[in-house]
Amino acid sequence: MKNTKVYLMSTENVKDPRTFSSWKEFLPKEHWEKTVRPLKEEDRKTELAAWFLLYQALREWGISEEKINADGAYYYGEHGKPMRRNEEICFNLSHSGKYVLCAVSEMEIGCDIEKIKEVKWKLAKRFFSEKEYDFLVRLGRQEKLMKQGETVKSGKTDKQEKVGKQQNINRQKEKGKIKENAYTVEEAFTRFWVLRESYVKKTGEGLGAALTGLDFSDILGQKNSKGKKNGEFLEETFFEMEYDGYRIAICGEKDSKPEFVVYRGTIDNCFL
Repeated sequence: MKNTKVYLMSTENVKDPRTFSSWKEFLPKEHWEKTVRPLKEEDRKTELAAWFLLYQALREWGISEEKINADGAYYYGEHGKPMRRNEEICFNLSHSGKYVLCAVSEMEIGCDIEKIKEVKWKLAKRFFSEKEYDFLVRLGRQEKLMKQGETVKSGKTDKQEKVGKQQNINRQKEKGKIKENAYTVEEAFTRFWVLRESYVKKTGEGLGAALTGLDFSDILGQKNSKGKKNGEFLEETFFEMEYDGYRIAICGEKDSKPEFVVYRGTIDNCFL
C-alpha cells in the first residue's frame, strides 16, 4: 500500500503559462483552457502550478505520461471536486496566497491550505460549532487582556505587538517550553477552517450541507485526531501542520502520516 503524499509549491517559482506556447501542446486540452483563462497573471500561475504538482505526483505514482495527458481523463463531480476517470489514484488540490497544495492517495482525500490572518467573526458565527466559536471568543479576550497589560508602556503599534507575540510563541515552541496547543486566536480560527475545508473536499459534498454539524474543538493540540459531526466521531483522520505562516490540513482514510514534499524548482519552458 502506497503512502499518502502531499506536495507544496510556491507560485513565485512559476512563469506565466501564456509566455510559452509549447505548454498548449503539453497540457491536456481541459487543463490548458483552465490555465490560460484567468485574466490575472497570478491566477494563471496558480493553475499551472496545481497542474504541475499533480503531474509530478501521478508520474511518481507510476502512471504513464500518455494517461496523464490524455484529453478527457479528468472530470468534476457534482459539487466541483476534480477526479480522474480512471480511479487508480485519488487526488485533491488547494491554494492560498503564494502556495499551491496537491495531495494524492489510494483512497479519497481532501486537503486545504490557508494563510493565517485575522478572524472573520461573521464566518465563524455562521459555520463553526458553538464550542468552537466560544473557544475563539475566550481566546480573543485572553489575548486582549494580555495585550492591555503588556503594552501600556511599550509604545509599539498593534502590528508590531502581534508580530512580536507570534515570534515569542514560536521561540517557546522550539525550546519545548509550551505545548503545541499554544496559539493565537487567528491561528485557531484558521485551523478550524482548514479542517472543515479538507473534510468537505474529501467527501465531495457541497460546502453548505457538509459543514452542518461539524465540530473540531477537541482536535486542537492533537497531531492526529478525528473531528465530530452531529456529536459522533468522524471516520476520517486529520493531519495538520504549519508552514511559513500558513495552516495545512489533510483529511483521509489512512492513519499513517502523509509524506510531505516541498518542490523548490522553477517552472518555465525548460521543464519541457
